Amino acid sequence: SSIYYGSYDDNIINDISIYPINSISDEDLNGNIIANYHEGVESIINFTGISDFFNRDSTFIINKDHTNLYLFLDRLNSNYSFESGFSDIYCNNSNDNIFLDRVYFDSSDSIVIPIGEIIQKFVNRELDYDGINLRLNSSGYNFNKLVFNKDMDELDKISKINIMYSK
Repeated sequence: SSIYYGSYDDNIINDISIYPINSISDEDLNGNIIANYHEGVESIINFTGISDFFNRDSTFIINKDHTNLYLFLDRLNSNYSFESGFSDIYCNNSNDNIFLDRVYFDSSDSIVIPIGEIIQKFVNRELDYDGINLRLNSSGYNFNKLVFNKDMDELDKISKINIMYSK
């Protein structure tokens, strides 16, 4: 008889699971900022007037320590599902996947993402600005569905961006 010992690159289990993809209504997509890796849902945030800011002057110097994107989790939304683990949030602009932040399921409702380096790339025209495309990657639990507040009735919890710059 013989005994086989697999090497580190042998796949003993090949996971070919198929999971259902739930449909998300157009109303939910239009009214929310949603990111979900499993279902391939990404959101583009486009702030009013920011493209004019990027086109106005390419000599702006962005203060990377005080330029932040503020997102607020909407845990009461029926599409929200984030009960365990973590999710990594990326900005996917011009085919560049730029890591923004790691969010844990038990973190606070507000997420502050340092975004100064990306804003400087938009100002320098190293990245084409077509909104800030938020996506999750496959790190962490793949079935988390993050929903961020976009409700104008709660101005203290609306997603926003603060940019500090000098010329």
